[in-house]
Amino acid sequence: MTMARGESKTVNVRAERRGLKLMNKIIQELNGERASRSFRIQSGDTVVVQVKVVEGDRERVQAYEGVVIAKKNRGLNSSFTVRKISHGEGSSACSRPSVPRSARSA
Repeated sequence: MTMARGESKTVNVRAERRGLKLMNKIIQELNGERASRSFRIQSGDTVVVQVKVVEGDRERVQAYEGVVIAKKNRGLNSSFTVRKISHGEGSSACSRPSVPRSARSA
């Protein structure tokens, strides 16, 4: 059975499109489930982000307190940036509300 050159490409492209549509549907369902748990942090809020730090075989929770300077609402990829000044040096850290860290307003 011989196939024309253009026909085989069309079949492959159609299969790829079906696969992409299925993946997009799954991603939208996951984003929809997490969207109900949106975080209510705004720029300018002072927050405490508690980060789990693993050092060898020991674990501890370290608090990072600062001002929220940026926020991105992207479903599962949402994030916020916290900036703090300690001993005259500024530092910033990006966190995601969907990971097992807790952020609370101070």
